[in-house]
Amino acid sequence: MARRRAGLTQRELGERVGCRQATVARWEHGDREPSWGDVGAVAEACGLQLDAHLAGEDRSRWGDVAVAITLSPAERVRRVLAPEDDVFGPANVIPVLERLGESGEPAIVIGDVAGALHGWPLEISGRPVGVCVVAEGASSLVAGLGARPDTRWEMPGLAEVLAERGVVRTRKITEEPFVLPGGGSVLATETLPGTAGFADLARNAEPMAVGGRAVLVAGLLDLLRIADASMSDPAPSREDPDEHPYLVEERNRKSFWRQTNARYDALALRAVLDVRAAKQAAWEADDRGDAQKLKGWLRDMAKQYG
Repeated sequence: MARRRAGLTQRELGERVGCRQATVARWEHGDREPSWGDVGAVAEACGLQLDAHLAGEDRSRWGDVAVAITLSPAERVRRVLAPEDDVFGPANVIPVLERLGESGEPAIVIGDVAGALHGWPLEISGRPVGVCVVAEGASSLVAGLGARPDTRWEMPGLAEVLAERGVVRTRKITEEPFVLPGGGSVLATETLPGTAGFADLARNAEPMAVGGRAVLVAGLLDLLRIADASMSDPAPSREDPDEHPYLVEERNRKSFWRQTNARYDALALRAVLDVRAAKQAAWEADDRGDAQKLKGWLRDMAKQYG
């Protein structure tokens, strides 16, 4: 998101464009579509132009990434957790990851939480922790976590409107987030753009320790593959000609924000890959001990990239 790239909180962005933090949160989660004027105001507040191409290399956060990759996975996540959201509450990411590790269910962490576990600099909020599961594995995962449907992510007023019109809504278990008893939520999926699913991601998935338990995390190159494919992912088609327009609108909004987020995700993931490569090159050119290498490398990165 433009806000995350600019290093602004939802509240700070709201103050700059003259709206409430709750409005910014609903824009980002696809629950409310901003007007063209709002988009222009957000771009200006974040120092961007609407015609800017944002998928290229961005070294502005390399210094942050350099520090992050020296930390533990849990510390990397805590470093980029957003303050409590007025609409969606706190980002209870660590408890969800711990519960995933305890459950023993086959699941691979994806999305912004996976990026944070690798050390990217983007802020993560109270959105559900995304995971990729085996085919037909979502029901088992949800049951193993003791989770229940999380209705906070629906478009405001949608349930009431559909009820008034007598529209019966059917949703797949992989299309809605589930909230855990201890807080936080999870969104399971079986298919991802640019991949062949769980078995494909499992080949390069990395086990990472969080709270004494190991969770599988999608590899950086696979995350970048997903982000790149999501940027050109076509809008969902209307499978049922009798489907209610509100449901179509909700799906299209989610598709729009998924593509928008993917552009910034790709930038952040490339930054982590590039910084890792820079660190490896510096290590090979330095014959000092590891502690001295690390200290010197971090100092040099701070000088170059702040």
